[in-house]
Amino acid sequence: MERALEPEKLSILEEAGAGWMPHSRRSLLEHLLGVRALLEGWRARPALLDAGLFHAVYGTEFFEREPLGPLERDRVRAVIGDEAERLAHLWGALQRRTLADNVGRTEGFTALLRTGSEAVPLSKADLSDLVTLWVADTLEQVDRLGGRTRHQPELYALRSFAAAPARLALERVFADRPFAKSP
Repeated sequence: MERALEPEKLSILEEAGAGWMPHSRRSLLEHLLGVRALLEGWRARPALLDAGLFHAVYGTEFFEREPLGPLERDRVRAVIGDEAERLAHLWGALQRRTLADNVGRTEGFTALLRTGSEAVPLSKADLSDLVTLWVADTLEQVDRLGGRTRHQPELYALRSFAAAPARLALERVFADRPFAKSP
């Protein structure tokens, strides 16, 4: 069952220019809605749906525009809640590839901030949410980008942390890649 998208969520994104801002050969808003739709199809909980909808609003290491700057965090938090805003903020603040440093760990999860070498502690739930979000972000745009994405091997290595539907979708898409053949 599709969850209705509250008008205030779309409104804040439209006001920030997401409807005209380019991202992966379409608008940022189309990408954000596509990521949310994938997460919804995987039956993600509401906080992860909202994090997916807002995942790039503070910019990321690969999407350098900041439709909403750090001073807008309280405004975003008021619309999507603390947990979703925290995940969206983490997504923008992290060096994504450093999530792969957690492969093989059962505790002590961390990731590095993109501003330097500061490590941020992550719970197992945080890591699962961030990897699931990464899968959705990747799969939403991979076909438009010629089947290539950044850090495919790292993301594939992290697949065990993703929610089961996300992991299965990733494995289907990347099953024929050379890095997918390793144990």
